[in-house]
Amino acid sequence: MKKDAEFLSRLSFTERTAFTWINEVQTQRVWDKFKTDVYPAITLYDRAGHNLQIEQEGLFNSLVSEWLDRVIEKMQD
Repeated sequence: MKKDAEFLSRLSFTERTAFTWINEVQTQRVWDKFKTDVYPAITLYDRAGHNLQIEQEGLFNSLVSEWLDRVIEKMQD
């Protein structure tokens, strides 16, 4: 794990928690990519089990479809 403690101290608690929970490399460069490409796509759903795509198919399809639309937009920029 690569961790930049000084950089992480500048993030808000919420940003730092999401970022460190997902990323092994915790640096400014990775944060810059994370905050535009990954962070906006994080969704928490308290009623989700291990099989959201089965248990909540409509919600899952909606979230994945919206995320894929953003990926395609990003690729076209």
